[in-house]
Amino acid sequence: MYLPYAFFIVLMLAVAVYVISNSKWRGRSDKFAELTAREKQANDSRKKPIPENLFFVPDLNVIPFKIDEKGLPKSVSELLERLRTTGQKKMLQLQSGMTNTEIKEAFGLVNLEFVTEYEERFNIFLRLLNDLAEEYLKISKIDYAEAALDLCVSLRCDISRTYTMLADIYAERGAREELDKLSDRLLDTDMQEAFKSKVSDYIITKKRGI
Repeated sequence: MYLPYAFFIVLMLAVAVYVISNSKWRGRSDKFAELTAREKQANDSRKKPIPENLFFVPDLNVIPFKIDEKGLPKSVSELLERLRTTGQKKMLQLQSGMTNTEIKEAFGLVNLEFVTEYEERFNIFLRLLNDLAEEYLKISKIDYAEAALDLCVSLRCDISRTYTMLADIYAERGAREELDKLSDRLLDTDMQEAFKSKVSDYIITKKRGI
């Protein structure tokens, strides 16, 4: 007596599952087609000049730059030389997370290799500044380290150790106001939210310890 009814319910459920699954597949298929079409259009983009204002020219005068300073460890001298050399080459500070497709749309396929190279050089420059700050801290040149890290922050660096090292420096001298400013500047970066949250907690902990 209840068998036909039960069969009808099962049939309706099967149809519902099919419709939902088919809808999801159609959505994914449409999205893939959209991305494919956009990529093709980007590959056909003509070469466009890279605006001069996008190029980053570092002012290395803001940090002590004495490669031949007496008693300077070899590791520091080498980092300073690499910074000087890197700073003389073209660098681009692009919007964080910009994809290859977006780069091709903005500057053309022909410029993709150059733009990628210039952007990576900028990231290398930031990493070198952080490495330099670490080396300065090891030899107790706190002011030198702070200058290098300040430059990183001014460039909206998204490397977490930039902010933790600065937090240590500020906390050591009891600079609560500087820690507050550092927290605000951290929020203005494109650092991944998980890392940003951890660094923010670190700064708060340092402030509580003062």
